[in-house]
Amino acid sequence: MKRIIKLENNVIDKIAAGEVVERPASVVKELVENSIDAGAKSIDVRISAGGKQSIVVSDDGCGMNAEDIRMCALRHATSKMRSPADLFDIHTLGFRGEALASIGGVSYMTIESRQENVQEGNRLVIEGGAVRECQPVGRAVGTTISVRQLFFNTPARRKFLRHVDTEARHINQVIIALAAGYPKVSFTLDHQDRNMLHFTSAKQIDRVVDLLGLSQGQIIEVNYESDGIQIVGGLSRPEDAVKTKSKQYWLVRGRPINSRSMTDALYKGYGNWLPEGGHPAFVCWVDLDPKQIDVNVHPAKREIRIANERALNEKIQTIIREAVSSSEERAFRINSNSMVEGMPNPIIFTKSDGIREEKSPNNEKRVRETIEWVNWNFDRESQSEQSTLLLESGPSRTEDDIETSLQKQGLSIENIWQVYGRYLIGPLRDALLVVDQQAAHERILYEQVTGQKGEDSTHIQQLLFPLVVQLGREEYTLALDWMESLKEIGFDLRDFGENSIVVDGIPAQVKNWNDGEILRHILSDLLDGGNSPRQPQKENLLLSYAKHGAVRDGIKLEDREMIFILKQLMECDEPYFCPRGRPTMVKVLRRDLDKLFGRI
Repeated sequence: MKRIIKLENNVIDKIAAGEVVERPASVVKELVENSIDAGAKSIDVRISAGGKQSIVVSDDGCGMNAEDIRMCALRHATSKMRSPADLFDIHTLGFRGEALASIGGVSYMTIESRQENVQEGNRLVIEGGAVRECQPVGRAVGTTISVRQLFFNTPARRKFLRHVDTEARHINQVIIALAAGYPKVSFTLDHQDRNMLHFTSAKQIDRVVDLLGLSQGQIIEVNYESDGIQIVGGLSRPEDAVKTKSKQYWLVRGRPINSRSMTDALYKGYGNWLPEGGHPAFVCWVDLDPKQIDVNVHPAKREIRIANERALNEKIQTIIREAVSSSEERAFRINSNSMVEGMPNPIIFTKSDGIREEKSPNNEKRVRETIEWVNWNFDRESQSEQSTLLLESGPSRTEDDIETSLQKQGLSIENIWQVYGRYLIGPLRDALLVVDQQAAHERILYEQVTGQKGEDSTHIQQLLFPLVVQLGREEYTLALDWMESLKEIGFDLRDFGENSIVVDGIPAQVKNWNDGEILRHILSDLLDGGNSPRQPQKENLLLSYAKHGAVRDGIKLEDREMIFILKQLMECDEPYFCPRGRPTMVKVLRRDLDKLFGRI
């Protein structure tokens, strides 16, 4: 075993930097938090190559004098603490005095700052933890910190950074979270000289509207203060629930945090008002006595510990339940008497009567003896036959070829029915063909946009009147980044500014346009799955388009639409499964039906 030695300072700096600086977004977070702590009213962030090449953060805060600027990059040098007791009475975002030392240890860092009522500012230049320059400089009041070539001296760390767009999106999310916590501060983010975000100073409710991409009428306002707890914010109405958790912001004393227990309490507050598969969008500011909060429990300060957290969660659940229920009860009234009177009499199966109609107007009687249902236990032979459906599919087949192939198995392409608003059923010579209309349409759309069906381009249906779609901040930025790819699959889009895009045309095959809702779903899926290691981002886009663009359950199809889906499915290279792996069709054998009725 090797002898124990004291590490060199440059090694210590690199180890410490690994705890604080995970990626460019970590640098931006630390620098912007310092700007907020300095009382800045306007913060400007400029990045190149997703922050890997350069990060520049400028603010109009109080600035530093010559002595402070020499001290600021030393480890554990801070203006925010003086004694151990201060750890439990923190009023700032930063407090450890580690950020600048850690960042300077793995980059080329330049700090310029000037205080008010001082004629000149000062510049400090650090390269890999070593001070190279410290001299006076002329500049405006405030501070500018430039970080170049992050991880230049730790290539192993640098090679693990993601694609430029991915790193830029992480920085985008950091700025949005901090903008949520401090609505009175203006924030600007530019990437490669293109503006990605711009938040002006605003009231809290206006910042909620801006972040969630909802109108004020779609938001339930929360304003509670009692027993030393203040909870203020805005929630989406249950009917405006979203499909992902990307629009959920907890701010405790302005600090963006992740808290599973607080989020669970909020979900419980929504209760049964929240539709299945839906998630609330919310921005909630929580203010407590700082002595009740321990922020020194996570290296990146993403999590905190709260004294008597259970009581706080119970309070959150109660507040949210009252806010949501009072809002929904005003908009939705149920007359139980009219419901009972308007309900049709149920059909009851009994052994004695066969099928009969229950005559009780209040539907209170129940039949004790119900029919014994048939056990669908088919033997191995029939299971094997069920899995076999011979389709001569492929893009080279003509419509006549497809019809001929199906007619060989006894299916007339016009003899198709729709049941339950979900399945298409047609008789084969020795079976019933059952097609899941949504899964089938997903396969069709997916192969069209991937080019597997041999089509040169996606057909675009121009809208009679262009539609302006209002998006949240993250969705808007993502829409601009993916605009060309969205055009390739049939969305004719234009930037309209102010978190809005104009839709001039949509893919001709889309069945669920719903005034832009499909576009919102696609962008939400990209936000949630954009960093999935299982598949590239472009594949996520195509899968999401097929999923949300396909005909949904409960949609009544015309005969020509059913025929179209079936014919198009037979032309697919992989007609048996949707892109997400669900079967598109099954065959119910005639012999199995005969078994059910005791014929064999």
